[in-house]
Amino acid sequence: MVRASSFGILIGLSAVAALMSRHYRYWACLGGFWRVASVLAIAACIAENSAIACYKYYSYSPEWGVFIGHVPLHVVLIWPLFILGQYHYLRDGLRIGKHD
Repeated sequence: MVRASSFGILIGLSAVAALMSRHYRYWACLGGFWRVASVLAIAACIAENSAIACYKYYSYSPEWGVFIGHVPLHVVLIWPLFILGQYHYLRDGLRIGKHD
């Protein structure tokens, strides 16, 4: 059974993603925020599932709820938001990289 806190986390992730998609308009040249975030989520899911399967060094508690392979759905969804947020900080905050 999926805990109520899992739904709260998903709602929070959805809200952050919606705000990021409105703010990070510069991803339009690559198909838009949602396309870039989706590709990153798939890559993160493959990478982390591969690392867990190959190295068997760590695992997630079953209390996380919904899993994609060995990785909780929440973790798969947070990776693109984290990566794109850091990219935005480097690009606009520290002025590193390409600017419009």
